[in-house]
Amino acid sequence: MFFILGGAIIREVNMLVLLAGMLFGPLLLHWRMVKASIRGLTVQRSAPAVVTAGQPFQVDMKLTNSRHRLGSWAIKATDRLLLHDGSSSGLELDIVFDYVGAQSDSTLSCYWQIPKRGKYSIELRRIETSFPLGILRCFASPASQTEIVVMPHQGHLTPQWTNVIESDHHGLNDANRRRGYSEGDYYALRDWRSGDSTRWIHWRTTARVGDLMVRQFEQQRDRAVGVILDLHKLEQSDNLADSNEELAEELAVSMASTIVRDLCQWHGSQLNFSYAGETQNSWTSVPSRAVDQEIQRELAMLRSSAGNDLSTCAQWLGGLNHPGLRIVVISTRSISDALDANPDCSDLSNALWVDCTDHQQVLRYFRPKTSRSNNKHAESGILTTPVFEHTESMA
Repeated sequence: MFFILGGAIIREVNMLVLLAGMLFGPLLLHWRMVKASIRGLTVQRSAPAVVTAGQPFQVDMKLTNSRHRLGSWAIKATDRLLLHDGSSSGLELDIVFDYVGAQSDSTLSCYWQIPKRGKYSIELRRIETSFPLGILRCFASPASQTEIVVMPHQGHLTPQWTNVIESDHHGLNDANRRRGYSEGDYYALRDWRSGDSTRWIHWRTTARVGDLMVRQFEQQRDRAVGVILDLHKLEQSDNLADSNEELAEELAVSMASTIVRDLCQWHGSQLNFSYAGETQNSWTSVPSRAVDQEIQRELAMLRSSAGNDLSTCAQWLGGLNHPGLRIVVISTRSISDALDANPDCSDLSNALWVDCTDHQQVLRYFRPKTSRSNNKHAESGILTTPVFEHTESMA
C-alpha cells in the first residue's frame, strides 16, 4: 500500500492516489475501531482458594465494559498458569467473549484440573481483539491474578490399613467398651435391658408404648495411632534417581494426606501427626475439618530434604505418653537407612514402616487415585476444558 501511495505521489497518477486512499481508509478505520473496542475493559476472576490435585474445579471470568457507549465484540482473554516461583508453566487457556455491551458485563466459566500439589497463580496474560476486519490486532494487559493452593491427591485406604490401626487390635482396655451418654452417637430406641442407666430412658416413648424404652448409643472404636511423614532425599543423585525420588515423595504425601483426612472423619479419635521435610511440624488435636484443612495446606507446600529432622518427630511422638499407641511411619527411604542416619530414633524400630520406594508394600495399605484424560494437555499434566456456560448482566 505504501509503495502504491509513493508511486502515486512521485508519478502524480491520480488513479493510484485514489487506490491508495481506498486501501488506507479501511486500515485507519479498523485501527480506530479496535483501539476503541479494547479501551475500558476490566477482567475479574473467581476461583476457589484451595483445591485438590487431580480434581476439576470451576473458574469464572467476568469481563466488564465500563464505556458509556459502544460495545466490544470477539474479545479473547488469555489465562496462563504460573508456578510458585512466578515462572510460567507454559500452559495457557483462551476464553472468547462474543459480545459485551456498553455498561454491562459478561461471564464465562471453564474448568481447570491441576495434577500436582503446590501453590499456583492463574494470571491474565492479555486481552485482544481483531474485530471486525481482522486486519489489525489490538492488545491490552489489565492486571488480574488469582492464587490457588493445590492440596495433595486423595487416594483410598485398604481394609488391611483399617485392621492395622483399629485400637482393639493393640490391647487398649477401653477400646470396645460401651460409651456413656455423652460419648456415643444416638441412633435408635430399644427395650429396657438389665444394667441400663435410668438416664437413657426415653419417657415419652415409654408412656406411649407402655414399656420401658431406652436410647441406644453407638459404640465407637478409638483409633490410637501416631503418624510420621518422613520426606528424605539423597544429596546427590542422577536424573533417574531424581525421578524415582519425586515419585516416592508424591506417593508418601498422598498417602499421609489421605490418612489425615480419614482420621479427621472419625469421632472419638485423637489425631497425632508429624512430618519432617524441608520444614518440621506436629499436631496433637481432636480431629476436625479445620485441622484437616490446616494440615492439607502444609502438605501442599512440603518438599523433601536431605537434612530432614526425623529425630524431632520421634521425640515428639515419644513424649505423648499414650499407652498402646500404634506408630506408623510413611517414608521415602527404608527403615534401615533411616535408623542408620538417625541412631536416636531407635523407638521407631517397632513402628509400621511404609517405604514408598517399594510400591508393592504401599499397595497393601493405600491405593493411589489414577486419572485419565484425553485432553490435549494430558501429557503435560494439566486439563483445561471450557464449558458452554455464559451469563450477561447490566452493570
